[in-house]
Amino acid sequence: MNTINNSLIRLSQAFVGIFFIFAISSYFGILLLLPLGILFHFTNLFAGILDINGIIAMLFSIPISIALFYYGYRVGGLYQTILQTGLKLIELGKTQVLTFEKLLNKPLIHNGKVVTSK
Repeated sequence: MNTINNSLIRLSQAFVGIFFIFAISSYFGILLLLPLGILFHFTNLFAGILDINGIIAMLFSIPISIALFYYGYRVGGLYQTILQTGLKLIELGKTQVLTFEKLLNKPLIHNGKVVTSK
């Protein structure tokens, strides 16, 4: 009985760990791909609406994207808030995974009585 409980706790711990790894990877992946996405859409905007060559549209898009992110960086505490949110997500995942370790040390209780493994 005890080995079944331990294996279920370990399986749940693995699922929670995998979920938080996915969430953290997605969060920081989006942050890394956001400048590329904005650059892509500005290039398409200039190439499509103004009907300019793609290379020239890219040359217009790069300074606009850099300026946009620079103004976003200058907003008080925005960069730190985004970074702290990701770090809190990492801390939450670690806490949730370590919570399962505490369950392994608790005795199994059924109908108010401690059940011992046979």
